Order: sequence, then C-alpha cells, then structure tokens
Amino acid sequence: MPMKLYTYPNGKNAAKSLVAAQLVGVKIELPPFQMGVTNKTPEFLAKKNPHGKVPVLELDDGRCIFESNAIARYVARLGGDSAKLFGTSTWDLGQVEMWIDVSTNEIDAPLNSWVLPIIGVWPKDAAKEKAAQEAVRKGLAVLEKHLMTHTYLVGDTVTLADIVCVCNLFPGFTVPGVFDANFRKGFPNTTRYFTTVVNQPAFKKVLGEAKLC
Repeated sequence: MPMKLYTYPNGKNAAKSLVAAQLVGVKIELPPFQMGVTNKTPEFLAKKNPHGKVPVLELDDGRCIFESNAIARYVARLGGDSAKLFGTSTWDLGQVEMWIDVSTNEIDAPLNSWVLPIIGVWPKDAAKEKAAQEAVRKGLAVLEKHLMTHTYLVGDTVTLADIVCVCNLFPGFTVPGVFDANFRKGFPNTTRYFTTVVNQPAFKKVLGEAKLC
C-alpha cells in the first residue's frame, strides 16, 4: 500500500517530498483533503498531526510524519540510491543539511511574511512586510554569492538541498508583485539557479510550469 500525503493542492511544502519521491522512485498518493475541514477533525488531530497542520505523510502501517522538511528527508532516503540526494560524503551531507536550514530559516520564513499578505492569507501590515523584504534580500544575498561559482547548492547534481530551496523560492518567483523583473536584476545567479532546477522533469511534474512573475 503506497504512502499517503495529506495536503492542499499546489502546496510548495508538500512539493518537497513529492519531488524527492519522483527522483528516488517512490509512490505517494494524495487522498481527498479539504483545508480547514479534514485537518480539524478529531481523528486527524489524534492520529495524524496534533497541530492540525499539513503536509502529513501517512505510512502504510498508519504511522505519520509531519513537518515538511522531515517528510522530505524521510522520502529521500527510501529509494535504492538515496545517496544521490544527500551527496557522496559526510561533508556533502553536512552541506545539504546546512543549505536546507539556510533556505528555511533565512529565506522561507521571511518570504512567508511577504507573500502571505499578498495572496490574502495574512492581514496586510506595511511595516512587517518591509522588514520581511529586507530579511529576504539579506538571505538571498548569501545564496547569490554561493551560486556565483556553483550550479547546484552541493556538488554537481540536484540534492535534497536544491529540492527544499527551490520549493521555498517558488512563491517568490511566481506570485505577482514579489520577485518581479526589477527585483531579479539584483539576483541573476539565484534566478538562473531557480530556472535551471525548476525546469527539470521531476520538478515540472510536481510544480508545473513556473512562470516568473
């Protein structure tokens, strides 16, 4: 019985594990799910995630894993050659984990405060949004410098670090009014990196066509 991933449609956090599944040859089903309903039922809170958040991965024996990066790490290790998503040495593994944390803490966290008010999930707050934009630029500056001499974050092929980072960057590059053409001029390496990775087959199958805002 395949694993089940509980999530809402087109969720970039769920996309992390779905892309990883594509690359390691693991099947994951997406059962019917209604945000704000399915995840608030007593059964969901008791057996899947007591926080009522998604994504949640349900294993074939009913056990569940929540938190998107944890799910992605688990799925990435299921394939026969999972090493390709974690590098070929302990140094590579450390770098993969480092960039997962960097893209999550220094980019994704403030980017949410920029994007979510735009799409109507959070109330607008000009001061908070300005602070978020400055924090995103600071995080991207570190990424931009690294990508000046690297095609991928670690090594010469896609790793889990790239999967997590590109999924975190996806709303910024695609939601109107965020990483627009003028903004992208300041981050050419990051833009090149994003378009290179997001247009690979496994990413396109999960994320669809990434049209830059």
